[in-house]
Amino acid sequence: MKITEIPAIKLFLLLILISITFSLLELDIATIYIVSGVSLLFSIFFLVKKKLFISYFICIIGISSLISYRINYFSEIYPTKIIPSQKALFKGEIKDILKYSEKYIKYIAVGDLYSPELPTVKNTKILLTLINPRFSALPGEYIVSDINLNFHSEDFSNSNFSFRKYLKSLEIDWNATLFSNKITITHKENLFTSTSYNIRKNIQKKIYEIFDKNSAAIVSALTTGDKSLIDTETKQNFVLSGTAHILALSGLHVGLISFIIFNLLSFINNKWIKSILSILLIFIFVYITGFQTSALRAAIMISVYIIMLNFERKINPLNSIGLAGLILFLINPNIIFSVSFQMSFLSVLGILFLYPKIYEKFTGIINNNKILNFVFSSFALTISSSILLSPLIAYYFDIFSIISPFANLLVVPLMILALSFGLFALLISFLSINIAEIYTLSSSFMIKLSNEINKFAISFDWSYIKGDFSIWLAFFISFIIIYLIFSETNRHFMFRFVVSTCLLFLAILNIPEKQNKTYEIVAKQNFSALILNKDEKSEYLLIFDRKNNNRYYKDFELSNYIKNNNKIKLIAYTGIFGNNVVNDINKNEKISNLELGIREQTLIFSLLELKENPSTIIEF
Repeated sequence: MKITEIPAIKLFLLLILISITFSLLELDIATIYIVSGVSLLFSIFFLVKKKLFISYFICIIGISSLISYRINYFSEIYPTKIIPSQKALFKGEIKDILKYSEKYIKYIAVGDLYSPELPTVKNTKILLTLINPRFSALPGEYIVSDINLNFHSEDFSNSNFSFRKYLKSLEIDWNATLFSNKITITHKENLFTSTSYNIRKNIQKKIYEIFDKNSAAIVSALTTGDKSLIDTETKQNFVLSGTAHILALSGLHVGLISFIIFNLLSFINNKWIKSILSILLIFIFVYITGFQTSALRAAIMISVYIIMLNFERKINPLNSIGLAGLILFLINPNIIFSVSFQMSFLSVLGILFLYPKIYEKFTGIINNNKILNFVFSSFALTISSSILLSPLIAYYFDIFSIISPFANLLVVPLMILALSFGLFALLISFLSINIAEIYTLSSSFMIKLSNEINKFAISFDWSYIKGDFSIWLAFFISFIIIYLIFSETNRHFMFRFVVSTCLLFLAILNIPEKQNKTYEIVAKQNFSALILNKDEKSEYLLIFDRKNNNRYYKDFELSNYIKNNNKIKLIAYTGIFGNNVVNDINKNEKISNLELGIREQTLIFSLLELKENPSTIIEF
C-alpha cells in the first residue's frame, strides 16, 4: 500500500505531530499568526512553482500552528504535590447527571474555572457534587457558582476502586463540591443538550420497566452509553477480564445499529434517499447518547463508507478512519488527549494492520471448516485489537489482562446478541409487552452468562496483572506477538517463538511481589495512610490527620479499601479524621483499633526510619 493511497490518514497524523510540537513550544498568539501567515505565503509561492509536495507540507505547518493555540495540554496542576481544596468560580453548562440522591447530586459540566491561586482554565470538563441539594439544575442549563475545587492525590494501590481512574474514564479534568445557595442559573436551558438528556432518560426508564435491575443496567450502557448504573462488582469483572470495552459505545455498537437501520430502510429503492436517511438516523442515535467520542468516530466512518458505496469508489478503511479523526480533531484538537479517542483509534488500527497477518497464520489449520473459520477469525480479531490497546489500558489503568483474548472470544458474541435482543425488546415493547418479554429474557440470559464467564476467567491467579509492572509486561507481550506474526517462514516463526518464550519467562519471574514491601504511604488531602505489611495475610493501617484538619471528610476510596481488604487486622489513628473512620467501621469485629499517642508515633517513625511524619508529606 502506497502512502498516496491514504491521504486522509497521512494528513491526520501530520497535523497531530506538528500541532503537538508547536503546542510544546508555548508560542504566543502574535508569533503563531506570523508563522501561519509566512507559511501561507510560502505555500502559495511553491504552488505557483508547481512544487506541490513542498507547498502541501508548508500549508500543514501553517494550519498546525493555528491548531496548536487551541490545544489545551494543561490537564493537571502540580500533579506531584498534595494541594488543599481551594475556592474557585465556575461558569458553564450542565451536561449530564451521573447520580441523584437526597444527600447529593453528581453533575458533569463543561465551562470555565476562575481561581485567585491558579491560572484561568477555559472550556474544561468538571465533576460537580452538589451537597444537600434544595433544588437541582438540569442538563442544558447554564450556571455560575462558587465551588470548592479538589485536587486528587494518590490512590490505594490494592484498592478495587480508583477515583482518579474513574474521572479519567469519564474524561473529567476536575472534581469539585458546591451547595445549592451558591448556584445561580444564568441562562435558559440549551434545548440541544436537554432534549438529548430527556430522550436518554426516557429510554432508560423504559429499559428498567421491561428488564430486571442488573440486566437493565447493562442494556442501558449498551444502548445509551450510560455505564453509571452498573454495579461495581460487574464493572470490575469486565475490567479484569479485559472485556470492559464492550460496555462502552464503540464502532461495534454503532455498526450494529447502522446494520439494523439500513435493513429497516430496505423498502426504499432510491439508494441516495436510503443512504441519507440512514446517515441521519445514525447521527440521531449518536446525539441521543450524548455524542460520545467513540460513537461519533464510528458514525463518521460508517457515513464515509455509505457515501463512497454510492459513488462506487474503492473504499480504503484507513482513509475512513483518517477522515473521521481529521474531522474530530479540527472540531476539538484536545480530543487527541481523550482516553476513549486513543483507545478507539488504536483498536481500529490494530484490526486494520494486524488482523490479516494473524488470520493468515490460522489458514493452514482451518481447511475450509466453517466452525473453525468463525472461531479463529474471532480470535484473530480480538488479538489484533488487543495488541495495540492493552499497553494503553495498562498505562492508564495499571492492569494487564492475560485472559482477555479468550474471554473476549466468548463474551463479545454473547454481548452482541444481548444488544440485538435488547434493541428488539425495546422497540417491540411499545407494541406488545408480552412479545417483548421473549427478547428480554434472551438478552438477560446472554448478559448473565457473560458475567459468569468473566467471573470464571478472572478466578485464576495468572489471569491478570495489576500494578506498575503491568504496562511493561503489556508492551513486552504486544511486541512479542507482532514479532511473531511477521515471521516470513515456519522456521523463522519457530526460532522467534523459542526466543520470545524464554524472554517472556524471564519477564514474568521478575514481576515484583507487593507483599515484600515493608510499608507504603498514601498521601491524601485530609490525611495520610501508612500501610504496614506484617505477612501475606495480615496488614496494619495507620491513619494520620493532616495539619489544621478540624472536621471529618469522608474519603470513599479509604472506606472502599477497608471494606474490601480482608487482610487488615488493626487500624491505628490520630485526630478527628481517624476517629471518624474508626467509628464508621466499629461494627467490624475482625478489625481492632488503637489511638496513637506522640510516644507511639515517634517509635513507629524510628523503627521504619521515616524522615518525616506522614501527615506532613506534600510530595508523592
